[in-house]
Amino acid sequence: ELMCDTTKVQLRQLNDREIQTYVELDNPISCAGSFKAESLGIALF
Repeated sequence: ELMCDTTKVQLRQLNDREIQTYVELDNPISCAGSFKAESLGIALF
């Protein structure tokens, strides 16, 4: 059985420095969409 859920998210406006800091500190590269909704990713919303 195949199941699929769709979730819409809206990130707040981020500047280059905020994005760079997030990527360096939380290393979300292997995550779906390259962000985490938990941990430091909560600051993206």
